[in-house]
Amino acid sequence: MTQMADNSLLPTAYCLLPKLDENAVVAVSGGADSIFLAETLYRNKLRVASCELRDEESKLVIAHVNHNLRGAESDADEQFVRDWVEQRQKDAPWLVGRFTRLNIHTDSDGLENACREARYAWLKDVCCEVGARYLFTAHNADDQIETVLFRILRGAGLDGLAGIAPIRVLTEGVTLVRPLLGMTKKQIIEQLDAWNQPYRTDSSNLSSDFSRNKIRNELLPLLEREYNPNVRNSLTNLSTLAAMASAEIDSLADAALRQAIVRQTGDELILNRQPFRSASQYITMECFRKIWTQRGWTQQAMGLKQWTLLAQMAQSEEIMPPYVFPGAVRVSVTEEQMTLS
Repeated sequence: MTQMADNSLLPTAYCLLPKLDENAVVAVSGGADSIFLAETLYRNKLRVASCELRDEESKLVIAHVNHNLRGAESDADEQFVRDWVEQRQKDAPWLVGRFTRLNIHTDSDGLENACREARYAWLKDVCCEVGARYLFTAHNADDQIETVLFRILRGAGLDGLAGIAPIRVLTEGVTLVRPLLGMTKKQIIEQLDAWNQPYRTDSSNLSSDFSRNKIRNELLPLLEREYNPNVRNSLTNLSTLAAMASAEIDSLADAALRQAIVRQTGDELILNRQPFRSASQYITMECFRKIWTQRGWTQQAMGLKQWTLLAQMAQSEEIMPPYVFPGAVRVSVTEEQMTLS
């Protein structure tokens, strides 16, 4: 008899996965986390059918990306995922959606970021091709902790401290879901061992060329050993509180921005200054971050100084002179309005 997954290990959102009646894509690298995610779905008997969309059942597509960066090891990862899929086709027609090879040449962290962007771009294409509403990835609690610490070191705002979002809209028709954020790597590996389920180990995770690897292999053990043995719990709690606070702030900023917008076109946005005068400086700053994001204006050179100046221009009872922000965004104010172009 096929052993069922131990649902006591799984977050609430994860236990609900078998109830999904929408098409889904699961990103499977062959590593412990993604194999656990795919294996649990299989053991929980999620209905699976061909991605040819010839019937009305929900479809699950196993999508593996081969970046072709580790030579034979990358090819062995790909073959491992193929074998995993083929071994389960007797019970359900699982399939690999597509493989791709990406040759990206840059340095350490830049390489990692480029691969991540290319991978998500391809996965979004797969979702569109097979009509999938959801994309599942296997980020876990350890990934969350490393991300929060990484962002602290780089200089993060409240949103950054919130870490990895469990659910995020990728496109109008595709939602990214990360159901394993409540599970540690240790829990995942213990369950795989209990199942006698093998998985692949990426040798590049041991390299100190990548900042995240240094955090995982050097900094976190140092902090646990020398400063706080419970530092992982501390970072997790920080992330949880930051996410809650960020959600509250986001709601307040949305409300203020809706009241403030007078008129908007492709090149120009006119705002009523009054809603900002009754809001806090931080909420006002968040409104402008939203504007920059929604309009696709560059934020790379926008720091605390620039966001604070925008809030002052919006809230001041005086008429401040026009100012050109990074990306050639011109902001001017009158007594009652503010124009961004």
